[in-house]
Amino acid sequence: MSTTGIDDDIVVDGNLTVIGGEIDAFTMTVSSTGTLNSNGGNFDLDEDLIIDGTWTDTNSVVIVGNDLQINGTATSTGTSFTVADDFEVDGNFTSSGITLNVTDDINVDGTWVDINSTIDSDNDFNVNGSFTSTGSNIDFADDMVVSGGASVNLTNVNLDVAGDIDIAGSLTTTGGTIDANQITSSGTVTTSSVITLVDDLEVNGGTFNLQGPGTLDVGDDLKVYNGGTFNQFQGSGVNVTNNVVNSDNGGGGGNTTGTFNICDTLTVGGNLTIANTTPNSSLCGCGTGVLDIKGTFSHPETPQCDFFGCAGGGVPCTHSVLPVTWLGFSHALNGDDVQLFWSTASEKNNLGFDVQRATNDLEFQSLGFVDGHGNSNQLRQYEFHDENLKPGTYFYRLVQTDIDQKRDHSEILAVEIGGPAADYVIYPNPSKDVFHLNFPGEELNEIRIQDLMGRTVNVEVSRDAAGIYTLHTGSLGHGLYFVELNSASGVSRTQLIKE
Repeated sequence: MSTTGIDDDIVVDGNLTVIGGEIDAFTMTVSSTGTLNSNGGNFDLDEDLIIDGTWTDTNSVVIVGNDLQINGTATSTGTSFTVADDFEVDGNFTSSGITLNVTDDINVDGTWVDINSTIDSDNDFNVNGSFTSTGSNIDFADDMVVSGGASVNLTNVNLDVAGDIDIAGSLTTTGGTIDANQITSSGTVTTSSVITLVDDLEVNGGTFNLQGPGTLDVGDDLKVYNGGTFNQFQGSGVNVTNNVVNSDNGGGGGNTTGTFNICDTLTVGGNLTIANTTPNSSLCGCGTGVLDIKGTFSHPETPQCDFFGCAGGGVPCTHSVLPVTWLGFSHALNGDDVQLFWSTASEKNNLGFDVQRATNDLEFQSLGFVDGHGNSNQLRQYEFHDENLKPGTYFYRLVQTDIDQKRDHSEILAVEIGGPAADYVIYPNPSKDVFHLNFPGEELNEIRIQDLMGRTVNVEVSRDAAGIYTLHTGSLGHGLYFVELNSASGVSRTQLIKE
């Protein structure tokens, strides 16, 4: 099709197919009875493009001088969009591999399902319906707002919001990254992404679930209030530059307060202040919950630590200002003996280390106690020997205790004793970001990795010409993971340790 120039509007009431060529018009409307099919065409519109009917497009270039409105059904693959005003989805939009540049707002009142696209708005992103995206890069120059009843689901998406993210509905993210100025949630957020905030995270009557291997880095304060709940699950990490409070102003109490459930390490650069809401506790942990507080810790309550989501159920809280700077925890084998080695860079009021061992049930039992050095600002090295072990898999951890009986847990080491040698190997193990897997003889159908909670985690897997698999684990949190290898000959299981 050649160039078609029309100094007026185009209205499609029937069927129109555009293959190549260019359409240059004032406004183009596909009515509710119309169908537009385009492949490789160029659309240059001075004003609006309005889809009330059906539009199916592949690899076109679409330039709109005003608004692009999808009120009906649109499917787009590989299309490049430039929209000078608003992009609005009031109907159903499915996109794959598109490039979308919008000068003003993106508004989703209908349903938008997206994969592997680049989406850029110079203003706000407003969701009153449903938005689902996988593998895309999304950039908003102002705010992102998810209204009550609306939902956003992101998988391996890199989301960059220059302004604030306001969640009154639901936001669910798996993998990927989130960068924003501030997040305020009165709805529900469930995430395993890497989140970096310049300012505050505020949970205002909503629920914020941080799952492993997600991390949260808050540039200012973490505030949970008006009955809100912040749940930090095992395998996740939280770092707050300034203060953590369970109210909007650091004081108050009663119904204005919120609740923290901490199952991993929460690092607080300033003060942690918990307003008294007795008889209900506002700060709970699950054995693996640790508080690393650089400032003051104000907590007048008596915690009742019996809440969902943590192995072992109701167990004593761990409220600790960490007195030890860990440098490493490793092991060596000598026949059926295990030698454990660890070191610290500094110690403050360190009473010592309880060395604990578990089998596959992960019920840790004490093996012995190694005295610490009290107060120290130099390298200190320790070791412990566990002897005469039967063949099997053993898990080790250290429980550091200070003179006030506050505790901190080390990472978990997995050690295999005896048994038949496997015909595969994961190396190096432990490792930081990359593991290699040599599985000779056949190709694997699936590599599944699970955390200690039994949840499957996503990692990138590649295979070279020699048949060596590479597991890219940079997005995982530190700790032990179980690896299941599925091939035509059966299932093999092993472990890896992410440093």
